[in-house]
Amino acid sequence: MVLPAWKTVKTTAAYGARTIMEHRGGASVSYKFASTSVTWYTVTGPDQGYADVYVDNVKKATINNYARAATTTCTHRGAASPRQLTP
Repeated sequence: MVLPAWKTVKTTAAYGARTIMEHRGGASVSYKFASTSVTWYTVTGPDQGYADVYVDNVKKATINNYARAATTTCTHRGAASPRQLTP
């Protein structure tokens, strides 16, 4: 679910040609899915920070999205029995 503060941006640099973004610290977004694994593609760059990743409300990782140059990359891939991903 994309909350109203989040905005969708179309870009050919992103997997699927679009991304969602929010500039406020502490913002969150959730995705419901039925699978045994998940891959999360994200933007890294000098204006990015850390993201805590939760699966079924259990923290699985903290991802550092900082990089010297902006890129679109796969930063989290994991097997689990997830129902909801919250980066």
